[in-house]
Parts: sequence; C-alpha cells; structure tokens
Amino acid sequence: MKRKVKITYFYMLFFLIVFTKPTFVDVMSELALINFIYDGFRVILMGVIPVYYIWKRDYSKVVILISLLYVALFVSTYINRGDIRSIILTSGTVITCSMFADISMRKDKYSLFFAVESLFFIYVICNFFTLIIYPNGWFMSGDVNPDNWFLGNKNLFVMYHIPYLYSTFQAKKLEMRKFNLLEYVGIAATILSTLIARSATGIVGIMVFFLIYCLKELIKRSVTAFLGVMIALMVFVLIVLLDFERLFSFIIVGLLHKDLTLTVRTYVWDAAIQWFKSSPMYGVGVQFTDIAKQNMFGYYHPHCTYLYFLVFGGIVGGILFSLIIWILSVKIDKADVRLSIPAVSMLWAILMIYITEVYSRPELFFICFVTAWTLADKGGKKSISREMIYKLDE
Repeated sequence: MKRKVKITYFYMLFFLIVFTKPTFVDVMSELALINFIYDGFRVILMGVIPVYYIWKRDYSKVVILISLLYVALFVSTYINRGDIRSIILTSGTVITCSMFADISMRKDKYSLFFAVESLFFIYVICNFFTLIIYPNGWFMSGDVNPDNWFLGNKNLFVMYHIPYLYSTFQAKKLEMRKFNLLEYVGIAATILSTLIARSATGIVGIMVFFLIYCLKELIKRSVTAFLGVMIALMVFVLIVLLDFERLFSFIIVGLLHKDLTLTVRTYVWDAAIQWFKSSPMYGVGVQFTDIAKQNMFGYYHPHCTYLYFLVFGGIVGGILFSLIIWILSVKIDKADVRLSIPAVSMLWAILMIYITEVYSRPELFFICFVTAWTLADKGGKKSISREMIYKLDE
C-alpha cells in the first residue's frame, strides 16, 4: 500500500527545511553560503506567513496565546533594555512556525505529519552516523561544547527526537496501520543515539514518551494529558522551587548518574529565582549574555523552561505559558482517545524535560503543541471516521 504524496507535502517540507537548519550549518565556515541562503529564505517566510495568516482571518486560539506570550517577552525585554535583536528573532520564528503549523493542519494534516516524519528521519539517521564515526564529537561549538554532532550538542538531540517520534506515531494512528521498516529504523536510531550520547535529559524525554505511550495503550482513560501537567508541575515545585532533589535521588543518582545539584543546575535555579524577585510582575526581559551570566551563576538561561518564562516574562509570561499548556491538555483529553495517544505521550515528555532545560529552538516543540491542539479540535469527542483516513493506493 502506498501513500499518495500531495503537492502540499513539498510546500511543508520546504518550510521545515528552512526552519530546522542543523547546528553544523551555522558553525562551519565552509558552509557560509548555504547558511546565508537558509537565513534569506527564513526572513522571507517570516514576512510572508504572518501576512497570509492575518489576511485569511481564520485564527486559532493557540496561535493567539503563543503570540501573546512572546509579545509579553518582547515588551519586558524592551522595557528592561535587553537583547531586542535576540527576542525579535526568537519571537518571529516561534510565531511564524506556529502559524505555519496551524495553516498546514487545516489544509492537510496528513502531509504535515508525513513531512515532519520524513525530514526528521533524515536528521536522526545522519546524526546517528556522525555519533558512530566521531565518538568524541564532530565539531566545536563555542568555547565549552566540543562534543557536537549533526544535530548539535547531545542535550539538543531531544528537540528533534520528540517531534520525530510524535509525528511517526501520530501518522500511524491517523492511517490505522503498522510501522514500516524505515520507521522502525528511525525509532531505533533515536533510542540508540540518546543512549550513545548519554544525555540525561534526552534519556528522560525518550523514556517518558515510550512509557506513557505504552501505558496509554493499556489503560487509555487513566493516563491523561492533564495528569502529565500536574505531575510536571509537582516535580518542578519540589525540585526547582523547594530544593527537594533528594526525593528523586534514586533517579538522579542511581539511574542518570548525576549528582544532586544536577550539574550545578540547582545553583542556577536559586540565582534565577532571586533575579525573578527583582521584577516579578513583568520579568527582567531577555538580557544580553554577559548580564544574564552575572545573574544566573554563569549561565545565560535558567536551565528550566518554566523559570525561563517566569524570569524573563514575569508572572504575566508564566500565566500565558501555563494557559497554553493547561488548555492544550484539556483539549487533548477531550479528543478521540485512540487518536490522542501520541499527543499525550509527546506532552508528558516535553513537560518533563522542560524542568531541567531551555531549548535553543522552542519553535520545534510549539509546532508539536499547535498540531496536537488543532488535531484535537478537528477530532472532537467522536471516533475518527473513514473519511478522515488518508487515501491509500492498493
């Protein structure tokens, strides 16, 4: 049986290629021309997509909330005389990718999941081979990260692995089929890459994804997206806010082989919380690297996504981010139970790794959020019908 490839697939694939540029293209000087071409198309799309989205006047609540979140970060950055260039680039990228995901899901959700799956499969395989060929790292990024491969530093792999797994498993559910050989290869490569690189964050993300997927298959209604939100919140409060790392020592020390400071993250969190107290309502804004390092134990971000939005966006930013996650979880839980299994697994995984990391490409996870939100809106409470299944050639 063959999947029909539509023209929209190629549009989506082109957009994804432009906005998911692997790290090595940025770093290697011999690829400067390719990097310039990437950035040129990126700027064009960051102008075209929002104009088209506004012109269509068919707005999604999730895109509005994401836009408000990054507008709040921009306003705080502007008021606090922070790094305006950085927040404009980040905000523009996240909002554009969120709009793109919403437009694509409304037009042809099958092609979007297929595009993400096929492109990220290539990334995953290329990354796996660079790990095998260059066990000590392929290239140097900055002054402190010698161990970089196709997808960058080991802690960044999960930015691509989770969207790949989510799209692959969601495509399987939508088309009501078994995995094909290439999908088995891609899934195996994500697991092996994470284990070889020994990224504690990546291991947690992958483990949570597969654990929740299996549990959701067995006890469908007992494992919910909202439960994942509550557990992630509880762990965040206990570890980050209350310094109760010892409660999780059997995981942190025994399984992940980390000390109870989580590689000095606890010191970074304490410093970030103190910085947050200096401007709790609107935050301190996204600051220049040297200023951020002065206030966060030598790091330019707080090593926790929840703290990122609280410190830089204040209570306003924290509330907006919480609204996105809370409403998303409610929508997923109201959707078709069988169809929502990958979305629940994806949300649990991302929320757990958000506790200890801030990712350089937040748009990759926001694309996952938008697709899950829109798919839940389309699916509703009814089981998926035959008309929703991708047309297959026999």
